[in-house]
Amino acid sequence: APDLDAFAFSGTFLFFEGFKVILWETVRNVISAGVAVFVVVLLLTASIPASLLVGTMVVLCDVGLFGFMHYAGLTFNSVTAIVLVLAVGISV
Repeated sequence: APDLDAFAFSGTFLFFEGFKVILWETVRNVISAGVAVFVVVLLLTASIPASLLVGTMVVLCDVGLFGFMHYAGLTFNSVTAIVLVLAVGISV
């Protein structure tokens, strides 16, 4: 029946689009959260060196979190993406 327009479907197909965009969304969210932290710290302290120091510490906390994820054998998925974004705010 050539006029049925059939397509393959499975429950796992629902997650393919999410996995496709989750990396770039996470990178974008971590960068925007880092910029927001830098601006707020700059406004509160009125010191560029102090703001750069806080920004460096936030970056190092995320690098440490990446290292722990590798050590613990965690893969990059939606839960770890949320944790990476939350770590920016919690590390301040």
